Amino acid sequence: MQTLVREGKYKVIEYLSTDKDYISAVAVDIEDNEHRLVLINSYLNPQDIRNFVPLFYDASRSGYEDFVECFTEYSRVNVVFRYHSGKKLEQVFHKSSAIEKQKRLQIEESMLHEAVLMAALPQALQCAVLRAENAVVSLDSGRLKFNMAAKPENIERSERLIDQLGDMSALILKRRFLSPAQELDFLDRLRSGGFESVTAVYSAWRDVRPAIEEAYEKMEKAGEVAAFLGAIRTHWSRRKRARQYKKACRERLARRGVLDK
Repeated sequence: MQTLVREGKYKVIEYLSTDKDYISAVAVDIEDNEHRLVLINSYLNPQDIRNFVPLFYDASRSGYEDFVECFTEYSRVNVVFRYHSGKKLEQVFHKSSAIEKQKRLQIEESMLHEAVLMAALPQALQCAVLRAENAVVSLDSGRLKFNMAAKPENIERSERLIDQLGDMSALILKRRFLSPAQELDFLDRLRSGGFESVTAVYSAWRDVRPAIEEAYEKMEKAGEVAAFLGAIRTHWSRRKRARQYKKACRERLARRGVLDK
């Protein structure tokens, strides 16, 4: 890719991915008054271009606010989206991260809200971008955004879309011994295929979040010992339900030929 793209409209400042069929880069929109950053996806393979152009045409008509434009240059198709700065999701939420419960709930809400905003995009494109590797987080604002890096191998219509949301939710919420039953049930439903659409996931989350927050407040008021004993009761009362979720997850993975690790 040239340093200057679209007859000098965009100036590349960082390459994110480069191979013979696909290039992604962060660039400055020189013509924009605020010189905002954009992410440029460039497709070079003729077969990919034939397959993906209809998707990008649909994306341009979807009203999705981060879509900027799609254009051809030097026998390649370039698709441009707004670029969001922030820390990678997996850099923020990892095994040893000590992030308060309320902040985790806030980030989860933001992640699912962003996913719903993408619902108007073609599902194959959603599958490509709704991934942990594309998610960036600002803890101060409690905001999560997705950078629309759409690698060719990830552009496909697939039931993995909900699985990808489940993987990110598990990372953000972090299943713990003291997690309320409502939170565990939500994560188990995601993992076992209990939702048919992104919208259904978000709706269920909006319904259950107040109960999760209330449960955490009760734990704090009750004290550590009472919270611990309450967690034991929660796990005991959920044991049958947890087995059912686990069985449903295994059956779902088996139908798809995927082994449960």
